[in-house]
Amino acid sequence: MTAPDITGDRQELRALAKTIAANRKKSRAMTRTESAPQVVDVQAELTRRRDAGLLARPLSELLADPALLVEPVEVMPHLLVAGGVTLLSGREKTGKSTLVGYLVSQLTRTRGDS
Repeated sequence: MTAPDITGDRQELRALAKTIAANRKKSRAMTRTESAPQVVDVQAELTRRRDAGLLARPLSELLADPALLVEPVEVMPHLLVAGGVTLLSGREKTGKSTLVGYLVSQLTRTRGDS
């Protein structure tokens, strides 16, 4: 039994190793030439995020805001709230679009009748 010829495989492996080494060199060169990260004023960034409503607030602060204690207006009970966002998810072909179509038809019919 003769051994299989693997010289072609060795050449491919050497070429692959050279490509990997070249990519590593490029990667290192890119990281050396990148500019230093900008210094961020942490307090200013926290204030900006808090003002934008992007940070959690303590419960005492939430309870002190009377606007947050008003019950939302339900457009469709247990499904849609006025001014809110509803996420409708499910697998394909389970009737999500049909449900939305039905809800829209009911809302427009109700509004047209009153």
